[in-house]
Amino acid sequence: RGIIDGYLLLEDRIVLFDYKTDRFTQPGELKERYKGQMNLYAKALSQAYQVDKIDKYLILLGGQDLEVVEV
Repeated sequence: RGIIDGYLLLEDRIVLFDYKTDRFTQPGELKERYKGQMNLYAKALSQAYQVDKIDKYLILLGGQDLEVVEV
């Protein structure tokens, strides 16, 4: 039931990003929690644009500092 927050369509790949506001102490917790969701988003974008290379990032806003985590 999610909605992709954003992506960049480049010549050779797509950069997918999703903002998360969950409170956390370890970024890895959220990486594992949202891995499936990000994989579904990546699959949809891959099919829509016929692009195989998808870089996936979570932008974590719920900690002490903003963190970007590659999924």
